[in-house]
Amino acid sequence: TASSDSDGELDLPAWDRLIQTQIAAGTQAVVVAGSTGEANALSDEEYDLLLRRAVANPGAGIRERQNLALVLGLQGKLAEAESMYREALAVEMKLRGSDDPKVAARRNDLAGVLIDQGKLAEADVARKTHDEEKRRLDKNVQKLKDALKDKTGDEKKDWEAKIKEAEQALKD
Repeated sequence: TASSDSDGELDLPAWDRLIQTQIAAGTQAVVVAGSTGEANALSDEEYDLLLRRAVANPGAGIRERQNLALVLGLQGKLAEAESMYREALAVEMKLRGSDDPKVAARRNDLAGVLIDQGKLAEADVARKTHDEEKRRLDKNVQKLKDALKDKTGDEKKDWEAKIKEAEQALKD
């Protein structure tokens, strides 16, 4: 929750401390103005400012970048949305490697905003790469399922969880 100072303005230092506290505590994502009804009390500019500050915090993650990119896109700020989608893709690739299904999903998000900007050739490359990654991942999921037959106990449960995660990511 974003607090206000005595003048009714957003207390940005308090906001920054809140975000830093959440990141330090290992929170997986921060929902800006999403749980206490404060979204209705904020102007678009204030909401945008809170999102930007959340993303700018050291340790801010992929989901925050994705959320900001989405908001920027909805506001018609397509070049800024593209930049944020590229950042999210870069962080996802660094964390997970290029073979992860979530990387394919981020690449697809980027392709969408490229299309919105009329950057069709670049979007086509991103979509083709995304489609190739999904085909490769589909094959890998099948290989995991085939190998699962030989697993037992906790190892089998671990493999089942990995397969479920991969299948979910392929749906995203």
